[in-house]
Amino acid sequence: MQIVGAFAEFELEMIRERTKAGLHAAMRRGSKPGRPRAMGPAEEIEAVRLVLSGQATKSAVARRFGTHISSVKRALHRANGQSEIFPEH
Repeated sequence: MQIVGAFAEFELEMIRERTKAGLHAAMRRGSKPGRPRAMGPAEEIEAVRLVLSGQATKSAVARRFGTHISSVKRALHRANGQSEIFPEH
């Protein structure tokens, strides 16, 4: 049983290495892992502007753009470091 367990651990490690290598190769080709963003760049700018100006709540913005409130929160978080785009923030 120990030998079988050792082979299973070895195979699992090989799968991990191949997966990492595949992800790195895909990123070098320009592919981005994961799901695409729920809102495009222009929509994110508008959503952040609406929330920061107080014209709409996060929930209202999420309903307006047909996305989840978490997407709006992530857009706000990303905008936090981009003060040249959102000077009032």
